[in-house]
Amino acid sequence: MQGTYNGETLFQWNAHFIFPWDDVKFIDHLIENLKLEYAIDTNRLYLTGMSNGGFMTFFSAAYSNHQWAAIAPIAGLISANVLQVMPLKGRYHFAICMVQRIPLS
Repeated sequence: MQGTYNGETLFQWNAHFIFPWDDVKFIDHLIENLKLEYAIDTNRLYLTGMSNGGFMTFFSAAYSNHQWAAIAPIAGLISANVLQVMPLKGRYHFAICMVQRIPLS
């Protein structure tokens, strides 16, 4: 999740192929290592993330080697490159917006 790009340290997922590091491979590698240590049911792998993590949730679902049982992106949009690989046909995408009224005085 941390990478260096043009001398600047960035703390975000590379969910758009715009940085030189590959976070999809990182997540795949993390799961493979966790499977060596723990009895993981690979039929029940779930992925979620918020904001940039929501983008990464969609991105990983489209490009990962793993079959996710379900994904739950929160406040993350779907990139055009993800839609080309993972069309929404047969999938549900919920967007929830919560607004709170705050008095000005």
